Amino acid sequence: MEDERKTKGELLRELRDLRRHHANADPTHTDTSRSPAYPPSGETFFRSLIENALDIITVLDANGSFLYQSPNIEQLLGYLPEELIGKSSFEYIHPEDRSRVIAALNYIVEKPGASTTTEYRFRAKDGLWLTFESVGKMLPSDVTTAGVVVISRDITDRKHAEGVQRQNERRLRRAEEVANFGNWELLVDEQTIHASDGARIIYGLGGNELRLADVQKVVLP
Repeated sequence: MEDERKTKGELLRELRDLRRHHANADPTHTDTSRSPAYPPSGETFFRSLIENALDIITVLDANGSFLYQSPNIEQLLGYLPEELIGKSSFEYIHPEDRSRVIAALNYIVEKPGASTTTEYRFRAKDGLWLTFESVGKMLPSDVTTAGVVVISRDITDRKHAEGVQRQNERRLRRAEEVANFGNWELLVDEQTIHASDGARIIYGLGGNELRLADVQKVVLP
């Protein structure tokens, strides 16, 4: 029992470190590990942490096969955890992303203690491809805990919004080329102007970022 408690404690610390790494861009994130009462010990807390996490928590072996899968994968992707155990995770990764994910896994396995973040598309049970951002880290090499813990977040909506924005930007550039016009934006606080390709051509200016003083010297058409 002592070895089992130690194993779960080690895994819990790894999960906590990875969640802190995954959320370090969030200014509202609080490092609760500094509280003397955190984390509580015992299997009940450990199970509650896993089963109620918003992100998907996975443990893979060194070859990428599923050793553990958190229950919330059913809600997000439609799979029961037991459907995945023992199967290769690469079967569900989009073929165009597979080599990048394999390289990330190999990096983690070869550098214990290191972590890495990867974006990739994962096939849901209904056949749809969802985009995930995952951070992974190798667990201690003890025989009862060996494996890679991966915390994954669904970023499909964010990637779609970024794609729509890029498409709109391409359309705007094309419209400027056809109509022979341009646009620019003044950042008052910085006294800097961001100009489109069309605007730079019209004003005969180079560079994407211009100082207001430079533009004020130009005789407007």
